[in-house]
Amino acid sequence: MFTTHPSLSAHFEAPTFTPGVPSRELRNRLRLLEYANRAGLLPEIEWELICKAINEHLLEDGGDNADKTLTDLRTVSQESIKGQKHTPIDPFIYLATTSRIDVVEEQQPSTTSNNLCDDKDDIIIKTYPKLGKKKKIKKNEYETKSLVPISPNRRGSAEDIALPYSMELWRKAKTLNRDRSVFGCALAHLIAMKTLIGDNYEKSDDLSSHHEVSHFDFILEDNVRAFVGIESNGSCECASRIWDMIESSNNATDKPHLRYYGYLGSKPNLKWLYSQHIPRKSFSDRAGEGDGCAIFPFPTNDDFVLDSIDGRSKSSLTRATNENEDLSKGQPHFDTPGGTAIWGMFAYTISPTAYHALIEQLRNDVGMLMWKGKRMRAYQAKAIDKIIPRTVRETFGEMAVHLSNKVAFVRAPMLGSLLHKQWEQGFCESTELQHELSNQGKGCDVWDHVWLEEEERFIVDYRKKNGNWIRKEDIPEKLPR
Repeated sequence: MFTTHPSLSAHFEAPTFTPGVPSRELRNRLRLLEYANRAGLLPEIEWELICKAINEHLLEDGGDNADKTLTDLRTVSQESIKGQKHTPIDPFIYLATTSRIDVVEEQQPSTTSNNLCDDKDDIIIKTYPKLGKKKKIKKNEYETKSLVPISPNRRGSAEDIALPYSMELWRKAKTLNRDRSVFGCALAHLIAMKTLIGDNYEKSDDLSSHHEVSHFDFILEDNVRAFVGIESNGSCECASRIWDMIESSNNATDKPHLRYYGYLGSKPNLKWLYSQHIPRKSFSDRAGEGDGCAIFPFPTNDDFVLDSIDGRSKSSLTRATNENEDLSKGQPHFDTPGGTAIWGMFAYTISPTAYHALIEQLRNDVGMLMWKGKRMRAYQAKAIDKIIPRTVRETFGEMAVHLSNKVAFVRAPMLGSLLHKQWEQGFCESTELQHELSNQGKGCDVWDHVWLEEEERFIVDYRKKNGNWIRKEDIPEKLPR
């Protein structure tokens, strides 16, 4: 995109790609720890001891090179399938010890229907001094004690903060199931942010001085498309919108720590955003200066309350017309505003100060990445587009997150997402509405002003002719030239 279109290549350098995080690889304990370390989550001492345990195990299995890394683990697993001797690798052998609980502080024997004591079901009441709470545990349960220092800033239950960070992360992440893709997306963003910030300069206060010393300007997901310009005069709408936002944002009284260049939301939320929130909260308005932009803070539930809107949005499912058709193919949509006002982080930048504050909090609280309710059997991952803005706002204030009424990037039409397949049509409709509200024109014209691949252009043309969206797998093999 940035190298093939003349208006984009004249204003942007070729991007640097950071690797994604396949959800399937997060099933493997060692691969998950490797990605977590790349994302900057694991304490340095824990990662060193994990590598020490792995390298010693590889040598014991007949390896002849002590320099093997985690990339060799796939080969080791394949060799074990062929019948070669192989034992499981315990990466936590130098991090903690696990022993069976033998000391009974208070014992309450359980009784059966015949009032007979069953030793196997004896209950032990164990006290956690730090919280002053007691917990019932079975007789033959095990207790893990850390061999490495635990940060005094760790957050969580007494059982969680007694474990090394990497052990707590694995114990919770291995139960994510279908949410493993959401966790993988969060790790990929953290890896990209680590590349964006780099290690070659000191922390700057905010984004107003960040661009002077950084190697990169922003993070861009591979599922977005940029606004292009007129090739004859060399203009570029995408670059113009970015510079307009940077200028307006830097001139604001409250300096930014997180800046969005592309975002989306449900149709009811976008209507509320442009009709209520932006006129009320925009603090650096250049809308009256030609094609200038209006800067506004990230909307929250408190902003919904100002308009007497319930924070919980209501959604419904458009049923298929054919009774025999699977209802899962229906298109869900939101009927009322509320919930998460802004979706997605497919184009943004963050200040070094905000990044380090974010990583510091994530390193001390695994619960920021995943959570589990009282009656839930498995953990659920938290989306990265909720973690980052919430943390920045809580740390630096409401005005630390800046958005523009005119985005520089939009989501590709009918992308074929594995995470949000049922929302593909809704994403396209929201993109058209966003363009209509911000430019006072026809929403469907947005696709005429952005760079698209050949298949995506065919999808848009089909939509204009037939009024329906189609997926990439439904496109004929031979496209009309």
